[in-house]
Amino acid sequence: LLLWGIDPGVTEIPHGEADDGNAISYTSPCSPSAGTHEYTITVYALSATPTSLPQANSLDVTYDVLLAAIETVTVLGKAESTFDDVTE
Repeated sequence: LLLWGIDPGVTEIPHGEADDGNAISYTSPCSPSAGTHEYTITVYALSATPTSLPQANSLDVTYDVLLAAIETVTVLGKAESTFDDVTE
């Protein structure tokens, strides 16, 4: 899931609310099979929304496209959270 242009006042994104309930919506990671799967969530604070990104969230923007766009602005901060999902 890739999101951008999030208002700085946002403190949470409830389940199903990532894009006001439209085509793109947040759901927790779903492990593809039994076992332990590691997930990392990264949040970037940027000086501006990169102009190369669409005005609205898009399924056409890949992680590589997002990273290239981030390189065109200043990264003010970055936070990562890594967790394991264990399923049987």
